Amino acid sequence: MIEVNDSDFDETILDSDNFSLVIFVGSHCNGCHALLKEIEKYEGDYDALFAVYSIDNNREMANKYNVLSLPTALIFKCGVPAKQISGYHDGYEIKRVLDDYFAKLIK
Repeated sequence: MIEVNDSDFDETILDSDNFSLVIFVGSHCNGCHALLKEIEKYEGDYDALFAVYSIDNNREMANKYNVLSLPTALIFKCGVPAKQISGYHDGYEIKRVLDDYFAKLIK
């Protein structure tokens, strides 16, 4: 999972021709850390970029996409927001959403 911030968000996420999943987190957010652990389990299973955006030192993109609670995950398709998921969700729910949006890689 890569880290993105205000200065490279456009280039990495918005200018992409692929699917991306961006998780907006804060360092003091227990739900954020738990969600990241759930999502990291599935990162290599899909043809999509997985990224984390910390609001500790960045706010511009969080404000732009109306991220009002943490954790929040945003799915982008070709740089356009396609789905927003707010709050902690268990692994089963996360897997269902990822299956709905991302193509699975053949292993």
